[in-house]
Amino acid sequence: MLKIKNKKLLYAIMIITNLISFNLTTDDIDRLLEKLSLKNFKESIEQYSNEYDLKNFDRAIQINPNNDVAYYNRGFTYNKLKRYEDAIKDFDKAILLNSNYDAAYNERGISYKKLKQYHRAIKDFDVAIALNPNHADAYNNRGLCYQQLGDEAKAQADFNKAEQLGYDG
Repeated sequence: MLKIKNKKLLYAIMIITNLISFNLTTDDIDRLLEKLSLKNFKESIEQYSNEYDLKNFDRAIQINPNNDVAYYNRGFTYNKLKRYEDAIKDFDKAILLNSNYDAAYNERGISYKKLKQYHRAIKDFDVAIALNPNHADAYNNRGLCYQQLGDEAKAQADFNKAEQLGYDG
């Protein structure tokens, strides 16, 4: 039995072994190996995973351009990659396809919040809450925006409501 003392190497082998099931191309594997040599190992793996997810969501959208969930998921992934403008475009499309998609309004609000467009974010959180009055995350996110705008009373009211609904941060 082979003993591997280097924990990073062992972790890389485990990840590559698990990724084989994704039918990676040699280019994908080369990019992954390149990323594995970077200092911030975990971040590199997450970045690669997010890029792989984007490819899958792109394929899903090509197959069905009216798939609101695929647009939402791709937007969510763009948010993780800090590509907020791209995320907003996908949330716009998800909302266009399903105007009752409270999670898409919430996530688009998060994108606006990250871009410091607090008033636009609040409008999206308002819609998410109107569609789903038990949306604890939307209350918390709206509270964070009010806090940034200096409205502590509204922020605290939203934080209290979020906690009452089970938000645990």
